[in-house]
Amino acid sequence: TIFTGVWCSDGCSSDLVGYLWSRPTTRLLLAVTQGALCLHQAVLDESITIFKNFLAESNHCFLSIRYESAAHYNLGVAYLRKGLESLATTEFKNVLEIWPASDYARAASNAIDRHKKSQDQNQNTPITRPTRARFVPCWG
Repeated sequence: TIFTGVWCSDGCSSDLVGYLWSRPTTRLLLAVTQGALCLHQAVLDESITIFKNFLAESNHCFLSIRYESAAHYNLGVAYLRKGLESLATTEFKNVLEIWPASDYARAASNAIDRHKKSQDQNQNTPITRPTRARFVPCWG
């Protein structure tokens, strides 16, 4: 890797990658980024696993609510794309509880509203093929 063997100011050699990877917070930040990349590439099962592991591990580190909200939102998007609407709604509601004034909460609220509207339309009008909402992860 390009960071192996970086020289410190006192002349000692250090393994920056090893140092960064040994930090739990850094690993979690890399994981949430990897999960978003998997979601963007439509590798949904891996994305779901990464976000679930991130949320389980993030309880042991001090990360901002921004990352927790992003993980819940993106996990909801992954569930929605897999057709698991109830799990998606649960994750979107978690975003609303964690950080109600965020862009993630606004996007989650819109997703919930769209889902409710599509359910109402499906009950009133027979549709021959399923409709799917498309969501773009919000990393602001």
